Amino acid sequence: VVTYSCPFVRDMLGRFIRSPSSATTKDIQTIAKDITVAFDFLYQSDFLTYNFLSRTCPCEDALRGYCIHNLNGSLHCLLTLVKRARWYFFQALRAGDYGNALASIFYYDGFVGGKMFCTAMHHFGSNVALEITGHEYFSVTDWLKFILSLWVDDDCYYIYDDDESNRMAGMKQRYDKIIGMFRDHHERITAYLNDANTKAFLEGGADFENPGHGLSRAEIVRRSLIYNTELLEVDLSFEELLDSHVAEFLHPSPTLLNFLL
Repeated sequence: VVTYSCPFVRDMLGRFIRSPSSATTKDIQTIAKDITVAFDFLYQSDFLTYNFLSRTCPCEDALRGYCIHNLNGSLHCLLTLVKRARWYFFQALRAGDYGNALASIFYYDGFVGGKMFCTAMHHFGSNVALEITGHEYFSVTDWLKFILSLWVDDDCYYIYDDDESNRMAGMKQRYDKIIGMFRDHHERITAYLNDANTKAFLEGGADFENPGHGLSRAEIVRRSLIYNTELLEVDLSFEELLDSHVAEFLHPSPTLLNFLL
């Protein structure tokens, strides 16, 4: 069986790989032309320089740094990401709208886009968008996982999905929204973890029976803060938030117990 290492090509040839006898000469010529045109567009354009991304816009500058560091010189890597957003990506590319071509990758695959976004903003943000400091019970890695959860859960994922002409504008709007949410939550979570009652629970100063599931109180709180981001959207007092974490420690949901972080 013939296979192709590039997911983009493999996807286009998928039905013929599964059933070679169904391919006509015209089918093969059409697919070959489409693949050639797609690669030519990428090679002949200056898309892979990422010069279309502004150095003065914090969002675009962070994306530019990420793409140059992680995607430049790796057409295979880029086309792997493009696979699910192929139609949107190449439509924008043919129109010379490189910004929306790139943004389509982030929008079409929420989890992959979220990981790219977190890396870009943390490591390449021109204004140090995520000024993260670790906490005794919540590390820098935990903060990055937390902002990934914010990204994937964000309703803004759907706003520009059907309008490719606005996808980069949506990207910038989403950047502002997620960064703002993160800063608000970062301040609130830090204050919550430093609260005397929370620390008493985390450090074992309060008298709670160990339910026997094998996870520490700190681990339950850590998982809950990352996974249940919606709890932070509700105007709960620290006392109410702690009550919810105590309840989760005593009777954790299977999802929380099995949540891989």
